[in-house]
Amino acid sequence: MQQSQIRLVLESIAANIRLRRDALQITQEELAYRTRLHINQIQNVELAKSNPTITTLLILAEALETNLGALLRKRKFTKPQRGRPINQKKASP
Repeated sequence: MQQSQIRLVLESIAANIRLRRDALQITQEELAYRTRLHINQIQNVELAKSNPTITTLLILAEALETNLGALLRKRKFTKPQRGRPINQKKASP
């Protein structure tokens, strides 16, 4: 498999994880808590900067209430915006 093909697979995984997390309305921090993975690992997977193991993908799939096939589905990757989405409300003091 060529490097460009591997990159496309990692980007599809990243997009699928982010979309599923957004659909569940959970933060990266919450996903890290549910999976017991470090927040940096979650961030790197969602940015397609790391190559997660099958075990990590299975853990993520379970926490995201989906299956491995859904995370591997081909999807266009768009780099996420930095910071929190505008529509999220800040906690009251």
